[in-house]
Amino acid sequence: MKEVIVYSYQDMDFGFVFRSSDASGNSVGNFFTKESDAKEWATDKGYKVVETFTPESELIKEKFTKELKELLKKYDVEISFDYSDSSDTHGIYNPNILFESKTNNFKKSVNGYGVSSSDLK
Repeated sequence: MKEVIVYSYQDMDFGFVFRSSDASGNSVGNFFTKESDAKEWATDKGYKVVETFTPESELIKEKFTKELKELLKKYDVEISFDYSDSSDTHGIYNPNILFESKTNNFKKSVNGYGVSSSDLK
């Protein structure tokens, strides 16, 4: 019986998905949105699932997304993008990332196209 590893990764179109690979690292079969479906498919095709693997980067991404969602919900904050009224098809002027909560009367603006921890003073 051939052995497979069920692993997960972030797919741009389908989100967190699971796939099987053989001992050489070659993908086997389709991808699935549930780990149980990937394991069931492998078993039905005569493979023995020897391990389930989730890359650390995927676990960190999942944890970050969960924590950010909880913070946004806790403080009722929305993140949006703003720019100057003089912006047009020739360019965007004075770009800002906005953090705003209408229920808590809170607003924080960061100049630029992105935000890092050092921007939040």
